[in-house]
Amino acid sequence: MKENIPDIEGDKKEPEDRNEGVILMEPLLISESSRQRGELADLLLN
Repeated sequence: MKENIPDIEGDKKEPEDRNEGVILMEPLLISESSRQRGELADLLLN
């Protein structure tokens, strides 16, 4: 059986900055056929 060796490294790495413009990001669109669309719209308005 293997020993339980604690993980001393972090699970996440810092995100890489690729100098992309924020304006290039597209907004998230929720499909009209989505079952959760109504609930998400309610959360948006709260």
